[in-house]
Amino acid sequence: MRTRRLEPFVYSSTIAYLLEFGDRYIRVYYDDELITAIESPYLESELPEFQYRQIADVMRIVHPKHPPIKLSRTQPTVFTLEEIDFRKGPFLTRNDLVDPTNLTPTEMRCTALSVGETGVLLTTGDVFQEGHEGALFKLIHPKATTTTNGSYSGTTTGVICAAITIKGTGSFNTHGSWSGTIVLQRNENNSDWENFRTYISGDPPDRNVQLSWTEKEDNVQYRANVTAHTSGTIGADLSGESTLGEGIVRVSTVSGPRSAICEVIKDLESTEYTKRWAEGAWSTFRGFPATIEFFEDRCVYAGGISNSDRTEVSIPAYPVLQGQP
Repeated sequence: MRTRRLEPFVYSSTIAYLLEFGDRYIRVYYDDELITAIESPYLESELPEFQYRQIADVMRIVHPKHPPIKLSRTQPTVFTLEEIDFRKGPFLTRNDLVDPTNLTPTEMRCTALSVGETGVLLTTGDVFQEGHEGALFKLIHPKATTTTNGSYSGTTTGVICAAITIKGTGSFNTHGSWSGTIVLQRNENNSDWENFRTYISGDPPDRNVQLSWTEKEDNVQYRANVTAHTSGTIGADLSGESTLGEGIVRVSTVSGPRSAICEVIKDLESTEYTKRWAEGAWSTFRGFPATIEFFEDRCVYAGGISNSDRTEVSIPAYPVLQGQP
């Protein structure tokens, strides 16, 4: 007798579906009629092991041997199944902190720097294994530039503080006695520059600026422009508090134990070797989260299995804002 698993998909108080999970398929029923069938990653023997949580029209499903997926109701009779694209982690313990007594830990570097670029991930020791395809790796380097500044007294407009990457606390200050307009601009993922803050000093000069803020997103740059100038000399400085930059790559092909093809997910600071790197906690090699729960408007993934002995291991819970990977 073949194994089946039946689960409800409750969209609202008046609309509910029945899901039939079988060997690599999901069938969706409404009013006892089959409305669609979808290919799934789960073998018949794996059906008892997956867990799920559903809110509104999305069901998130986890299994320790497969990447987390979501089943979405896009139309009354249309359902889609897709792998969730995690781009920010979680990560295992940083390589140089695994064994503090090891003074020569394995180092890693990537030949590409910018988001979307394809590069080669290289290591000084054996790291990559079969099953690392799709795995994330985080590389940490000192930031080349954490502060930019300038002065302006011309008659044309232009950049006063060149672009720098900021993650965490940023600060922007102006100095001197001046009349004009300064615009602090923000750029995310190499998109168009957008105005973040605008400051105007009257004539005669009547203000300077001291601004501090927290940037939570990755791949964000800031710069400052003088868009109008009436009199005086404008001085300005723009800085980020963090002195370390964290880049993230995703492995696409394992070439050998010390080489892998990868795509840059978050800008890297350098192509030099670094001992400060961390492997993603989830991959076919390491296993995937085995449990899922919603808590305070966040979806939390946890649990997993290790590749070495296939036993339960403790992986830090990974909270995700509802609706985002």
